[in-house]
Amino acid sequence: MGTSARSDGIDEYAVWLIKHKAQRLIGRVGLTESDREDVEQELALDLLSRLPEYDATRGLRSAFVGQIINHKVAQLIRDRRRKKRDCRCRACSLDDPPEQEDGSTIPREEIIAQDDYDLLMSKHSRPEIERLDLRLDVSAVVSRLPADQQDLAARLMHQSITEAARALGVSRSTLYSNEVKHLRRIFTDEGLRDYL
Repeated sequence: MGTSARSDGIDEYAVWLIKHKAQRLIGRVGLTESDREDVEQELALDLLSRLPEYDATRGLRSAFVGQIINHKVAQLIRDRRRKKRDCRCRACSLDDPPEQEDGSTIPREEIIAQDDYDLLMSKHSRPEIERLDLRLDVSAVVSRLPADQQDLAARLMHQSITEAARALGVSRSTLYSNEVKHLRRIFTDEGLRDYL
């Protein structure tokens, strides 16, 4: 992405975020270094097409930009994983060891990554790198919250709303309408809506 993108309505933050997200996709879902510019262009075009929808009265521009880009990244990943396009799918028997360049073989069970196996077995809904990103992003947002909201966010990571309300001595509906909705709004404004 050159500097011409900035004059078309994409600010420096958006350019940085597009480059950052494209970099993170390289090596995943079949994308290689040669796909980087294409990914950046897809993210930029999607953002440019949606920028007219931005309403300053509803939130920060940076949060809007982050949400649009994160949504497009998720869409790219979903599209790449669709069964007919999934670069990871190859029909083979686990009993047939793959042949290396030097002619030697390695048992297939030694080369299948644990994270890939866990995803295939539905142990996790996201790859490890995305789970790490999520933890870092959530931690950053939670660290900026007031102490009472940090406590509630920590409770909601391990308790249901009903359990948290009971522990705090308030009704479930009061907790939800007064506090949980506010936390959701904060996380949405920070571009983490896809994780709610």
